[in-house]
Amino acid sequence: MDDQDKKYHDYLDKNEDDGHLDEGLRSFLDKSTRAQLSGSGKSREDIWKEIEEQIGDDGSRHFPYYRLIAAVVALLVVATVIFLVKTGGTELITAEVAQTKDVLLPDGSQVKLNAESAIEYNKSWETRELSLRGEAFFMVQPGTDFTVITSLGSVSVLGTSFNVLQRDDRLEVACKTGKVQVNLEDRNFSRDLVPGQMLRLVADSVQSMTFNTELIGRWQTGEYYFEDRPVAEVLDELRRQYDVILSHSGLEGRSFNGYFISDDLEAALTMICEPLDLTFAIRNDEEVIIRPN
Repeated sequence: MDDQDKKYHDYLDKNEDDGHLDEGLRSFLDKSTRAQLSGSGKSREDIWKEIEEQIGDDGSRHFPYYRLIAAVVALLVVATVIFLVKTGGTELITAEVAQTKDVLLPDGSQVKLNAESAIEYNKSWETRELSLRGEAFFMVQPGTDFTVITSLGSVSVLGTSFNVLQRDDRLEVACKTGKVQVNLEDRNFSRDLVPGQMLRLVADSVQSMTFNTELIGRWQTGEYYFEDRPVAEVLDELRRQYDVILSHSGLEGRSFNGYFISDDLEAALTMICEPLDLTFAIRNDEEVIIRPN
């Protein structure tokens, strides 16, 4: 125990003897003395010195709890900041509505972000791990485990290509080449996928199916394929690609099989609406109204 920690514990003992510190608070503060800081910036000793100046040389027993706790919290914040500086922080990359984005990761793996999607990873890239919100296609360089984490589950591979989509309560993973492992931690569920296999989680339902590998990740070329998907889901993807306001009614319980393209709004609407006997109207290229005939 260094001098600063000894003085600190002496202060706690004095206050505890008079009943000023309860056991829970003492435990919390005691653990904080063992925080390990490395890198540049204020040292732990410097921070304790500042705390001592606030307390007073005599270890005043009337030093307010909230000021002591604030000082300890500051210590922990500094530890976090130093950690981020040391590791380089995180990298957040987003693709906005009506936009896709190509990303080259530090190991040479490639990611294509779909519209309204984002990935985030530690710049140090000590482990090949990133978080995903939305949809992305991955082409992973061979190497150690590569893990994609979503709010609904994770996907791990060594080197392969695959597509991951996670929006709201829906997660879809499709393997294009190699093999991927899907883990749904909350459900204690794990499954390996080989090329052409897809796993789909929607609400409480986990479904496995086969899919044409040529169509996996085809959205990268501006073609969006759907197999027996709710029309509302298809229209939401159209909204995402064209950045339009969509209003519709009378589509509950209806499904769509087919695809649309992302470079011509009227053509895309025709491809969706004609097979379903729907009509549409485009207003000022910003609003689309869809109704049954």
